[in-house]
Amino acid sequence: MKAPYMFQLRSSPSWLRHVPIWLLLIWNLPATALADDQRVNQVKSAFVYNIAKFVTWPESVYVKRPDTFNLCFLQRNSFQGGTQTIEGKTIQQRSIRTQVLQDQSELSHCDLLLLQGGQLDQIDWNLNRSGVLVMADLTDHRSMQDKAHPGVIVNLYRRGKSIGFEVSLKQAERAHLRLSSQLLKLAKILEDGDQ
Repeated sequence: MKAPYMFQLRSSPSWLRHVPIWLLLIWNLPATALADDQRVNQVKSAFVYNIAKFVTWPESVYVKRPDTFNLCFLQRNSFQGGTQTIEGKTIQQRSIRTQVLQDQSELSHCDLLLLQGGQLDQIDWNLNRSGVLVMADLTDHRSMQDKAHPGVIVNLYRRGKSIGFEVSLKQAERAHLRLSSQLLKLAKILEDGDQ
């Protein structure tokens, strides 16, 4: 299998030289005065945005929220300092709005739910997640990488100074989401046996 597409990160400010040119063209990141955590969160936010652009949601989602794309976090925005770079941008002609859920019962208001690795065991996976792209940021949870997690469609992961993403096609099908073949070419595909 072809190696997944990775972005190189370095601890010095020059780490951006390893990010593909298409990503740099999309993002107008200031080169000064940003903390490293903010820079990493901006790169992660760019991943989330670019992945979501290659997903098709069920028609019922577009009917329910024709103008707004809700990017949700559970209990806190874990990409603080990064999501402002994508807030207001559009995905399939719907403007991105970030929302912090206090309770998972509000999940039906979300197009994309972004969880931290430590939150995966807090979710009631029996809730209806149809039409919700569930992503897990596992960049700080090495032991949780390389395997599918119930309900999670996309995992962001980190290997050394690189960030990549894994996709569970089985979970995408369960959520009634279609992932573009262009996106899947760049992803590490998690096999059904991994779930």
